Amino acid sequence: MKKLVYILLFSLSLFSCQNDKGKQLATSEKKIEVRLHSMKEAKNQDTIFKPHKLISDFYITDIGYYDITIGDGIYAVIKRNNILVDTIDSDYSIKQIDDNKFIYQTISGNGPASKEDANPKYKKSISASLGDYTIFSNGKKELLNTLTPDFDDYFSSPAIINQHIFYWKIKRIDSTGKIAVSAAEFDPITRKTRSFYLLEDYLETDDDGYFPRPYIKNDTIYFDAGKNKLMRFSKDFKIYN
Repeated sequence: MKKLVYILLFSLSLFSCQNDKGKQLATSEKKIEVRLHSMKEAKNQDTIFKPHKLISDFYITDIGYYDITIGDGIYAVIKRNNILVDTIDSDYSIKQIDDNKFIYQTISGNGPASKEDANPKYKKSISASLGDYTIFSNGKKELLNTLTPDFDDYFSSPAIINQHIFYWKIKRIDSTGKIAVSAAEFDPITRKTRSFYLLEDYLETDDDGYFPRPYIKNDTIYFDAGKNKLMRFSKDFKIYN
C-alpha cells in the first residue's frame, strides 16, 4: 500500500551512447527518482510546482493528490507536444521500453476527494482508482492486459528489462482467491509471452506490492515470491533454479 507523504519527480541527464542502446535505455530507467519528505518539508509544495520535462518529450503539466480505498498517492498530468496524453500514477511514472515505446499506469479520477480524505498540501485532491498499465507508441495506446495473458493491473508489478516486460502472471483458480503464479516475459515486438510456473498462492491482501517488481542484477533476473521462493533467470529468460 502506498504511504506517500510527498513525491518529487525530476529528470536526470540521459547519457549519450549511440553504440550501446541497452546502456542508454538502462539510463532512462533511472530518470525518475522518488524522494520522501516530511509533512513540514512538503508544506508549500503545490505552490512551487512548475511544469517540467519528465522523459523523452513527455512533460508533467500538473500534479495532485489522489485517495483510494486502499491507499493514496500523487497523480501527474502528462502532455506530449502540448497534447494531453494521460493522467498517471507518479510512483510508477513513465518507463521507456525502446526508442518508440513507453509504459505507464493510469489514474481514473472519481471527483474531488472528501474533506476527510483530501490532502491539504495539494490544491487538487481527488478520489480515484488505479487504472490500466498502458503502452504508448507513436501516439497510440494499448492496454497491457489485452496483449498478454493473466496480467493483473494491481498485482502483476511489471518491470522493463532488456526492452521486454517482465511481470507476475496471475491465473485465478477458484472463487476463494486461490491463484497460480508464474514468472512471465512479454516481448512487445513479437507480442509473444513466455512463462514459468512458480507456485500456488492466495490473494488475501490489498497490498499492490505483494509481488515485488522483477529486477536484474549482474545479468541475472530475479522474481522474489517470498516464502523462501526466490527464482533466478538468465537475461534471455532461462531458469536457473
